[in-house]
Amino acid sequence: KKILWKTANVITVFQKKFHDDLLQEWDKVFYIKPWLDLQQIPVHHQNIRPAFGLREDDFVVGLVMRVQPYRRFDLVIETAKLIKESKKRIKFLLFGKGPYLKELVLEPMERYGLADVIIPGGYRRHDYWDALRSFDIMLYTVAGSDGTARALRQCQAMGKPVICLHDDFMQEIVQDGVNGFVVHNDPKEIMEKIDALYSDRALFTDFSKRSESQGKTYDLSKIGQEIYALYEDQLKIKTEDFL
Repeated sequence: KKILWKTANVITVFQKKFHDDLLQEWDKVFYIKPWLDLQQIPVHHQNIRPAFGLREDDFVVGLVMRVQPYRRFDLVIETAKLIKESKKRIKFLLFGKGPYLKELVLEPMERYGLADVIIPGGYRRHDYWDALRSFDIMLYTVAGSDGTARALRQCQAMGKPVICLHDDFMQEIVQDGVNGFVVHNDPKEIMEKIDALYSDRALFTDFSKRSESQGKTYDLSKIGQEIYALYEDQLKIKTEDFL
């Protein structure tokens, strides 16, 4: 940290709270919103839900993650038990892989009889955007290694309401009760929020529109201009100091 402070002309961060904390120590910290290349999202798409045995009236809760213990898939298992008890047509559709897939997903599914609730969709690449479109909403637990919750933001850009766990960064982009829900590590609370969006079509539609609006704010073309302007300003300052 000391080396960074001494050598960097500017530090950029993607989390507002982190920016505010650092700003107390150094005044050359800038907040840059995490970006997405929205041009990558295809205009036309294919409906791949039937490939997973999903019906038109199924309410699909999407998961995108590399399956690892810290991603809290145990909460998904416990929530799936509540869904099974409710007998509602709510399904978890998981896209991802990882060395713990068998231990954390497949074995608990068999143990608790959750094959009708949790659908492992494998790792998607060629049809990734079609896979995301197959969701009605997304459940996001813990961000991956880069911390920017890219899959979450991609789902927002496609108008998918998000339910996420409490987290400083995710609470900046998922506004509780506005474009999604922020929940604690409580399967009953997670089930309650899923059911709210499943049961209330008007709420679901409203959240979808607001989530898409949030997603559009990650537009790389706009944020790229902000980054370019920041570099230009820093080069100008550097040149003036040299002269």
